[in-house]
Amino acid sequence: MARTNVNAQGLSSVKGLYEKRGWFYYQPSTPKGAGIPRPKAVALKTRSLMVALELMEHRRFDMEVIRSVKAGTLEEVLPAYHLEKAGDAKHSRRGRQCVLEMFMNHAGNPRVDQITPAMIQAWRKHLTEKGGQRGVPIAHTTMSSYSIVLRAFLNWAVAKGMLTSNPMQRIAIRVNSTRVQEFLTEDEREKLLAAECSDRVSLILYLGFFAGLRSGEMLAMSPNWLWIAEDGGRGTITVQNTPIKMSDGKPGMWQPKGRRCRTIPLHPRLLEFLKGYGMRWPWLLAPENEKWPGELVNSKRYDASKVMRKLAKKVGVRKLTPHMLRHSFATHLAMKGVALAEIAGLLGDTLRVTEEHYAGYQPGKGNPLECL
Repeated sequence: MARTNVNAQGLSSVKGLYEKRGWFYYQPSTPKGAGIPRPKAVALKTRSLMVALELMEHRRFDMEVIRSVKAGTLEEVLPAYHLEKAGDAKHSRRGRQCVLEMFMNHAGNPRVDQITPAMIQAWRKHLTEKGGQRGVPIAHTTMSSYSIVLRAFLNWAVAKGMLTSNPMQRIAIRVNSTRVQEFLTEDEREKLLAAECSDRVSLILYLGFFAGLRSGEMLAMSPNWLWIAEDGGRGTITVQNTPIKMSDGKPGMWQPKGRRCRTIPLHPRLLEFLKGYGMRWPWLLAPENEKWPGELVNSKRYDASKVMRKLAKKVGVRKLTPHMLRHSFATHLAMKGVALAEIAGLLGDTLRVTEEHYAGYQPGKGNPLECL
């Protein structure tokens, strides 16, 4: 009982430390200065008060390091920026680090206070014309996302006093108000499904065309996701959190995009294919690649892009990527009159995003200019 009292007294006397549903959180104090947002609360991921106090002290020290950082080269400053963003989702941290490292390498590791609009424009032009790490030109929509990441870092540098103003203020970021997604017609879909290819490629086609899964979801899909009725007449796929093993041997947890778990009914054609495909373990796709890339490695456990290009050339399709299968799935549903809210639920997207992509394909969608 005395231990409980000590814990309670210790918790009440520590500023910034609080308990929620048995877990401890640390709320850093807001730095002095106008316009500086309040720092996010940090989940300490422990139920022990003593461990929480130790982790909180480490976090406080990290915050002091971040606040004391001065303008230096990108290589010197970026670790402090990543440290401050350590509470974000894993895929966000990984993507942010890859984008900023690409800019640093292209610009030649300049001082933060010497970054110019011309330097940023040259980087953007290089990526859209010559491509990134793989040498493939980057689409304008992707370049917009990269620019937003760089702009956020420069805003952080302004807040820290390293810059007087953001050099990207006068650079327009191209954002398409109306998104046009590439999709395959039903004839092209049937050509691809009838083509001779490996079971692995067929699985990708069926999961894309008849379930609308993302490529990352196909990779993470395990037999645990599947439910097939005893009579074999129906079934479901449940996209869910899945334990994984990293390349360094450490355990991890794969999570759906936006942490949106969902259940998708099995299309009859997909159901018949899965019955003959077999329940492979641990992964239905590329089961021999048991380990996943590390947290800071921007690569995949299996990349189907090359084999998709070969298949497209073989059957006479102009372009084919794993994500085009997902767009084809949603576009054909919209064309058949399925409500956008239902499509959003099947895709695991928000209704707003689904409307931006597929509202124009719904039947009865007339020309709004005809009323003039």
